[in-house]
Amino acid sequence: MSFPKSQPGENGSKVPIPVSLSTWGDLTKPPAQEKNSRTGMVETWREIIETIVFVVVLVLILQSFVAACFVIPTGSMAETLFGYHKKIDCPACGTRFAINCSQEVEHPESGFRVDHGVCPNCLEETALDGPGRRKGEPGKSLADPGPTTGDRVIVSKFFNDLLGIPYRRFDVVVFKYPGNSHPLDAGYGNPPFPISGPQKDHTAMNYIKRLVGLPGESIAIHGGDLYKMDGWQGAEGIQPREIDLWKFENMHENAAQEDFRQGKFQIIRKTPIVALAESRPVYDQDHPAADLPNLPRWVNAEGGFMPEGKTSFVAKSHEPGKIQWLRYQHLLRGNTDPSTGQPRKQLITDTMAYNDISRHRAMGVGNNWVADLILEALVETAPAPTQGAILFELSRGPERFETRIDLAGKTAEILRKKGLEKISLAKVNLTWPSSGSVRIRMGNVDQTVHLWINGTPVFGDGIGFDAPKDFAPTLENDLEPASIGFDGIPGKVSSLKLGRDTYYTVRVSMPQDPDVSVRDWTAGPELDKGAYPKEWEALRQLPVKTYFVQPGHYLCMGDNSSHSSDGRSWGLVPHRLMLGQAVGVYWPWGRMGRIR
Repeated sequence: MSFPKSQPGENGSKVPIPVSLSTWGDLTKPPAQEKNSRTGMVETWREIIETIVFVVVLVLILQSFVAACFVIPTGSMAETLFGYHKKIDCPACGTRFAINCSQEVEHPESGFRVDHGVCPNCLEETALDGPGRRKGEPGKSLADPGPTTGDRVIVSKFFNDLLGIPYRRFDVVVFKYPGNSHPLDAGYGNPPFPISGPQKDHTAMNYIKRLVGLPGESIAIHGGDLYKMDGWQGAEGIQPREIDLWKFENMHENAAQEDFRQGKFQIIRKTPIVALAESRPVYDQDHPAADLPNLPRWVNAEGGFMPEGKTSFVAKSHEPGKIQWLRYQHLLRGNTDPSTGQPRKQLITDTMAYNDISRHRAMGVGNNWVADLILEALVETAPAPTQGAILFELSRGPERFETRIDLAGKTAEILRKKGLEKISLAKVNLTWPSSGSVRIRMGNVDQTVHLWINGTPVFGDGIGFDAPKDFAPTLENDLEPASIGFDGIPGKVSSLKLGRDTYYTVRVSMPQDPDVSVRDWTAGPELDKGAYPKEWEALRQLPVKTYFVQPGHYLCMGDNSSHSSDGRSWGLVPHRLMLGQAVGVYWPWGRMGRIR
């Protein structure tokens, strides 16, 4: 409502223009009551529309410049991030695990159904019963739980786009898929560029991978590990169109292999945080299989450790200088000597239950030997002990790496051992916890030894070392690859967990194929004769792949390397297609947390 204008008075002052009551309406009646129904409805709708517009604009601004939300559809980043999957509780050991069902959800017209899973811990095969399916064996089948949606992640654009902070190696990133540029990949059912991308049904396809190669680097894949070399001299004088730099042919595959053989590449070492993020389970002693009492994974080597229940071991020896060892042996279902019926030790491979969805395959046997391991246990001693030592040991080919925690001197030392030779790599003072219960974790990943005590890294980013030239698995070390020892102290060991590092394969169009063919990961009959298994000879000559990362581009690969379509096959990711860094999972509830 507006007030009437004024007019000049007799003495120059201004007086109001006289108006009738009909001009202002009935002053005795509140204005709100005059047009209450009509005006109130208009105001309400106006506020609703303004709110919707504000929210839409805010969301667009946030998605464009700050953050966006994405759903993970496939399993290429498992088990860091899950795509569509089914959750199973193993009927034999109780371990809960996930199996990939992306194809079942995304292509229902195919009729494909995931009706099977293999436990990552005890390797029990479990059938999933459902309508129209044959019932599994009693006690070895479960009702099909149905698909669970993939992880929902928050992707930050603020740090990289607005603040100009560069992407870092091992960041988990989201980008627009540039398309498949591999000339041979179409033969495996993958359409070539531009049919393959960067759009599908006029919509940009978003991929999520881990960034492993930075602009201007040459990246090598060998033995499951990543290596780098700054630049590549053979790239000089090659001037493809800038718009085509991402394509596979401009990565100059294998052109730097001679540089790798001459030792010009350096291994890429993960930080402790990334090493744990890319660790995959091998065995958890807290979940022993009730039906496999004759397959003890942890064995008492010298008679000092005695089992306590099904999950713990107690050392009662007090004799100083005599180390009591508890050693791990990789024993699997069905892998027994046909002549004796006894279980056979075998090498640890890159088996992954998330991918084991097809029946009648070799259960629990991966395609590639994994030497990089992480050992964890809860160790209980007397509070504030003043004598003795705790030892964690991991084998790697011809060598053993030992972490010795001296309880008397309150120090931690890393030792490198080969035969009778012993070299100290590092030694630090410790502030030992006052409690008698301590969680200790040791890792040997990417030619780097790590030690954590109660979750805290003791040696920072770890202690690096150069690999030996004769690196290959050995009978005396790699059939018992992890050990825990007590030197002169009584105590208890529980919650034993053994994990392995992610193994990056060299395969391009068929990443699930082995780097080299090994039909039998056990020692076989030759073990009794003391001969080196012939099946392992191929592991001495592992292949290598090299790729050049063009300036302004990135090489991105999936953590589930053997089941990932990534930069190894279709090419690089231009900076212009990068959408941001995946920083956290916000759903489902049990997986909420920061992405490492």
